[in-house]
Amino acid sequence: MKRDDLAKDVLHECRKYGYEMTLKDACRTVDSFCEAIMQGLAQDGRVEIRGFGTFKTSARRARRARNPKTGEAVHMPPSTGILFHPGKELRAIVNGNSQ
Repeated sequence: MKRDDLAKDVLHECRKYGYEMTLKDACRTVDSFCEAIMQGLAQDGRVEIRGFGTFKTSARRARRARNPKTGEAVHMPPSTGILFHPGKELRAIVNGNSQ
């Protein structure tokens, strides 16, 4: 599913409940949601959405890696990764045990 598909789903759900919204508004809503998650990770390092899951940052230490093409050793500087842990409800839906 792409961002545009997600915006169309948001538009459909909003119209189903009687909210008038354009596709452009739905795209802005999806963009705002994504931006809020990015800002939350940048500021707090953790974003929790109950029933869906938790995004959190993880510090990676510097390490030595190997270029798979040449076999040459390469230094990898420290970096920050992002982890996602799905919530119980999301796991149940993905595994076909929807409640």
